Amino acid sequence: MTRLVDEIPAHLFHNCFDAAYRVFHQYGSSVVKTAVCSVMYIGGMACAWESVSDLDGWGSNPFRTLLRVFEYGHWLLGMDDEQLYLF
Repeated sequence: MTRLVDEIPAHLFHNCFDAAYRVFHQYGSSVVKTAVCSVMYIGGMACAWESVSDLDGWGSNPFRTLLRVFEYGHWLLGMDDEQLYLF
């Protein structure tokens, strides 16, 4: 549990910030911060879900799919009329 709380968020932040800065720095710091915060939020929720996944009803982590989207190099911009928009 300590690794989940200490190491994974730091790993997510550093890797995400480096990539987000490289891609989005020309659009300003607010875009970089938004990209990093979205990954940190989804990553944090995925980790929190995993920490309780052995309890009844918590087995399937819905955040894994979102993490896969990030792994493929896309940034989720949002939903509109049940359509997912990616950057």
